[in-house]
Amino acid sequence: MMFETVFKLRVVYKSGYAIDFDVTEYEIGPSSASWANANDKVRPIRMNYDEVAAIWKVGQRKRLKFFSK
Repeated sequence: MMFETVFKLRVVYKSGYAIDFDVTEYEIGPSSASWANANDKVRPIRMNYDEVAAIWKVGQRKRLKFFSK
């Protein structure tokens, strides 16, 4: 058992729509973005990066991480 950091990201689209979701790691580049979802129930299925206005890190927290044998 140990702690892992969970980041809350906000994707803001050019249309003005925004969505928040939790990730355990992320990498944002000039023309692409990738992350590991913290919750498989809330995640983008497909994202058109050309329609994204901004990606913000709006928070972070620690949670317990359990390992299975």
